[in-house]
Amino acid sequence: MKTALVYFSYGGATRSLAKKIAEEKNADIYEIVFAKRPSIFGAFFLCPDAVKQKPAKHASLAIDWTQYTDAVIMGPIWAGFPAPPVNNIILSLPAGLSVSVYMLSAGSGTKRKDKVIGLIESRGCVVREYIDIRGGKGA
Repeated sequence: MKTALVYFSYGGATRSLAKKIAEEKNADIYEIVFAKRPSIFGAFFLCPDAVKQKPAKHASLAIDWTQYTDAVIMGPIWAGFPAPPVNNIILSLPAGLSVSVYMLSAGSGTKRKDKVIGLIESRGCVVREYIDIRGGKGA
């Protein structure tokens, strides 16, 4: 049973935690990045995409999912929803994975956790756990 930990980090907080969790779970770690990283001001304008659960334009994320039975998805919360690159990760998931979700929030956490879980389950995956981590300033 092999685990892939896939994360997005805008400011570095998620990256630090992802490395720690990947080590604890003996997981292979992958980072998804914007093709062109927006400024803080530009990222603010992506919040409506987060609310609509839209993916972002990003560099390629080469994962051979056939090697994995489990996945850990990590990323920051923007406007109450996962940042758009996290949606790219979710949309890349193949059916049959057992998924853990860790979302970092500087505020109140995920407002619509049920929608996030629903999007993952629509991919044919099982959500094993969903954890909101408060205090993800600079996630």
